Amino acid sequence: MPAPPPPPPPVLTPEAEKGEKGARNVLLTWARALENHQFGTAWEQFGHPPSSRAAFARWWQRYRTIMVTLGEGVVEGGAGSLYYEVPATVSGETVQGRPYRLQGNVVVRRVNDVDGATPAQLRWHIDSADLKDVGAR
Repeated sequence: MPAPPPPPPPVLTPEAEKGEKGARNVLLTWARALENHQFGTAWEQFGHPPSSRAAFARWWQRYRTIMVTLGEGVVEGGAGSLYYEVPATVSGETVQGRPYRLQGNVVVRRVNDVDGATPAQLRWHIDSADLKDVGAR
């Protein structure tokens, strides 16, 4: 039986949504979705997903258990966008029963409030998730 969907992130004021809390909400939604094997929801957090929805789900289905730990980050500006980068660790057990551990940085991004920016560009989204297999520890 599939796990229930993860709870939605807290509702933020429009001003809070533009800042660090909004960026963190995207990361928490992604992390909860992975942990609950809701891979479509995790995939939706990417601005430009690394693969198709089906391929993304197939890749994550190799893990029986998934636990995501997110570090702290700081919102930084650059080239017309805001970025929020955090260290992340994903660990658990594969479907074969072996422990695994992935580590790296996850970057979320949104375009600054500029004329002509689309709603999708103004929304925080995962820009990159550079997770490498570092073996079980």
